[in-house]
Amino acid sequence: MSDPTPPLTQNPYPPKTPDSGKGGMSTGAKVGIGCGAGCLGLVVILAIVGAVFALKAKNYAEAFDQEFADLGITEVVEGDELRVTTAPTVATYYKGKAVVLDFADPVVVPIAAAATVVQIGGTFEENVYLRSMVAIEVDPDAHFKKELNVKTIAINSNGANFEGGLTGEYKTKE
Repeated sequence: MSDPTPPLTQNPYPPKTPDSGKGGMSTGAKVGIGCGAGCLGLVVILAIVGAVFALKAKNYAEAFDQEFADLGITEVVEGDELRVTTAPTVATYYKGKAVVLDFADPVVVPIAAAATVVQIGGTFEENVYLRSMVAIEVDPDAHFKKELNVKTIAINSNGANFEGGLTGEYKTKE
């Protein structure tokens, strides 16, 4: 007589066995590696952006140096933070991170300044050239008998007297 039950076959889906703890990383380890890689990527991007900005600033500075030399302004006074109160007797170019020009006596020679921020006050009988990567602040009592030529993002003129005209490139004027 034959057995009515069918023969047993092997299960094609074997039961899962518990992880032995070998060979796999925990979720915390994966998150830690991902965060570390993300931070490293951000540092690399910031370094590249910083290098590009520094190169651009250097190129601007070199362009200003050449521009002013072409105008015959060859005397250069350089420093991180310049504060000048004595009027120059020769055409002078002031450059630094911050330049404050506040002259009690009239300036009778052309002058130029290039900095992140430039502040200027006094009476100017010749052309003045100001270059700033951020802003130019003009004293309300400043008097420009000839042209004030600027290249900046913003100029705060404070009602100064631009008898010779305000020319150049700027995005905002107050």
